Amino acid sequence: MAKHMREVRSSESALGRVWRVVFVVAAVAMMAVPFAATFVVPTTESGEKRELAAWPALTREDGSPNLAYLSELGDWFGDHYALRNQLVDANARVRAAALGTSSAQNVVVGTDGWLYYRGSVLDYQRQSRMSDRAVWNAAHNLTLASEYVEAKGGHLVVAVAPDKCTIYPEHLPYYVQAGSGASNVERLYGQLAANGVSYVDLAQAFSGSDSVLYRKEDTHWTAEGAGLAAQAIMDELNHAHEDFSASAVTTVQSTGDLASMLYPETAVPEKVPRYQDAWGFRCTNDASFPEDDTVQTASTAGGTGSLVMYRDSFGNAMLPFMATSYGTALFSRLIPYDLTAASGGSDVVVLRAERHVASFATRPAYLPAPERDPSVVEGAVGVTTTTTLTAEKNGPYVELKGSVDPRNLPTDAVTYATVTGEGGISHTYECYTVSSSEGQVADAEGTDANDAAFEGDDGYLAYVPADACPQGVADVVITVSSAMHSSHVLSTQVDFRAILR
Repeated sequence: MAKHMREVRSSESALGRVWRVVFVVAAVAMMAVPFAATFVVPTTESGEKRELAAWPALTREDGSPNLAYLSELGDWFGDHYALRNQLVDANARVRAAALGTSSAQNVVVGTDGWLYYRGSVLDYQRQSRMSDRAVWNAAHNLTLASEYVEAKGGHLVVAVAPDKCTIYPEHLPYYVQAGSGASNVERLYGQLAANGVSYVDLAQAFSGSDSVLYRKEDTHWTAEGAGLAAQAIMDELNHAHEDFSASAVTTVQSTGDLASMLYPETAVPEKVPRYQDAWGFRCTNDASFPEDDTVQTASTAGGTGSLVMYRDSFGNAMLPFMATSYGTALFSRLIPYDLTAASGGSDVVVLRAERHVASFATRPAYLPAPERDPSVVEGAVGVTTTTTLTAEKNGPYVELKGSVDPRNLPTDAVTYATVTGEGGISHTYECYTVSSSEGQVADAEGTDANDAAFEGDDGYLAYVPADACPQGVADVVITVSSAMHSSHVLSTQVDFRAILR
């Protein structure tokens, strides 16, 4: 009996050793094949829509050894190993089906096949909350933009494209809960209303619709959502337009951007509605419609008036509706917005995605700083602070910018720059108020939005027309003024001749 048990154990032990050897060989082969194949058929494009790591150099630019060479080589291999996209795709499918979770950093897997962009989910959870000063900065900058357009005889409307989870939170996974308090865009709307700036609450405009206005596997709205947004904006502008919802709808096949990020190899196109029969316009420049940075159009359907629309990717689907309704239109994706392109009498639309509303605080529009009566800075008390100022040429302007000591910066403070040249001639300009804090106003990818030399909500910026600047050394005084008090926070001299030469 004992001999029989020893023979069974010996047999089982031999079989176990065989399987262990098979397992080790298979595991080594699985790792070795992609490694070996990497140098024959490397992965050259990321399914996650990002730039792949470059092959590392042995030395730095200054000739010193690259001590991070092995680490960078690991990064290169992690991005370029053979079959990477296929393996990433397979892992994503398994995790989404079995666990309901995402393997892509920027994608959240919801229920019923819905996908969400993580940056917008952070907004929904109130984890990307702007400071009160940042919200004030954004509204103040838009107020100056609106004033400029109105002075030229036009009308400006601000529109924020709601994040998908703002409109359809019911498909978010159970572990994503709404944060408390007003969202960034709700707070911005409140400040815009107080400042008298026109805006369209598109979330409210969408609330009564029975249609599905956003794509399940894409960040953006459908053509129905874009058409409804276009109509709400034109209603606010009192501009005549057709009722696109009554037009015939066709469908096209399109792969969602979120699906492409999550499933780089097996993303399946979804049917997307189009109102192509209702559109009537032509491009008047050599743009590759609608993705180019600048698209100019003329209506072929009897559109009237002129439009300048500053838009992001949400504006691509809106462009046909707006171009059909306006006689001529200019659509720009360039940032900062060059509002000098808006001719007298034009309607001006500023469209930005909800998760990027902080850009109104970080990247204000390109336009001449409004000149104010010098009385706005009278009675200001001089203080000693760490306020900074730089001056440099920027196109037809001298750009004055810097940061104000936050100890002298109430939430509602306006910054003025007073330039006094020869003969005591002074000009006082109202500055943009600018934010640059990653913690407060980071964009969806978590990077600082304007590469400023300060971090916080205490920046200022003024584009002073070059032909209005002194031709020599001038005194520049920076004043901060709020409802409570005014302070001269910086007095210095600037050699405008050296800047303008």
